[in-house]
Amino acid sequence: MIKQVATYLQAAVGETDIVARWEVEAFLIVLMNIESDNSETLIEKVRENMRYQVTIEELGDRLTPLSFGVANAKQDEQFEGTIRRADLSMYKAKKRGKDRIINAQ
Repeated sequence: MIKQVATYLQAAVGETDIVARWEVEAFLIVLMNIESDNSETLIEKVRENMRYQVTIEELGDRLTPLSFGVANAKQDEQFEGTIRRADLSMYKAKKRGKDRIINAQ
């Protein structure tokens, strides 16, 4: 399943974007050349389409709910700070019922 998700995510984003495994059941997506207003829209498309692209026979083709945290880099913010905000937003999405996107402020 991890390989299927990674393959789908890499195909869903641009060539200059980065997809990496993050923790046990999480991925990090770094969008390099996108307007901040469009990042959440792109991630919503990824979330919606992934259930049609990734199939898991053992789960009867059901994909577990997907939670995303989105954080746009702030001026003068270090990379780690942006990642921390995205990670916290992902956990908020999970706590609010999963299968959703929370945008960090």
